[in-house]
Amino acid sequence: MKIKSLIPLITIITALLAIPAKAQETRTMTFDAATSLMLQEFQAMLIEENGEIKVRVRMGNSDEPGDKLERGDLIIMMNGKRASSIAELRKIYDSVSKDEEVKIGVRRGDERFILRKMKGDAPEGGPRMVMRMDVEGEGERPTLIPELGLLLSDNDTKVTIQRVLEPLLPEEFKELDLSGFNISSINNEKPTDAENAKLLIDAVETGSDLKLVFSKPDDEISITIKKPKSKGNFNFSTDG
Repeated sequence: MKIKSLIPLITIITALLAIPAKAQETRTMTFDAATSLMLQEFQAMLIEENGEIKVRVRMGNSDEPGDKLERGDLIIMMNGKRASSIAELRKIYDSVSKDEEVKIGVRRGDERFILRKMKGDAPEGGPRMVMRMDVEGEGERPTLIPELGLLLSDNDTKVTIQRVLEPLLPEEFKELDLSGFNISSINNEKPTDAENAKLLIDAVETGSDLKLVFSKPDDEISITIKKPKSKGNFNFSTDG
């Protein structure tokens, strides 16, 4: 399989809820994952622009009670640590465990305030995140495992993790450098190819134990997690 490049983009698709179902309009915006970050807990997409972190998209119902972010707000810190780039903010965000409090410092004009949410407290029925992979060159499309944030490919008789999609990684995977590892077994079964690996993972119910063994010639990682829900959908487009 020959793939020249893989460029992860984040596409936010929102439906205008106030419009009757038959007349609903869908809006699509695409962001570079390197310079944007979705904070699902705060229902906002952040971008990095001119050395500042701004709210680019505010999602959800504007009539919801309580304090919330608005488009144009500046994020100046998280959990007491200042951040001037998406990379810095993501590092702080990733260091917060699920069900721990996330506090963001916000500047709105001359006003400054703090918003608090519990990590993982994503609103039900909110807008969905779509990761679109633009693939250049010839060859078979890699297999995506959205629940685990993994992009798999066939390598002779092995199933190889070709790429990790950081925005979709489960918390248990975020400290692991899985790129280039092979998947040796899934719940004690050896996958025959990438598509078979997907079928084995799909067969496990959300919330049930998922035991995975990752291997390299000089390393092996065995980990058991509760199978998470998928955080997004995936589309492929091929150039050339």
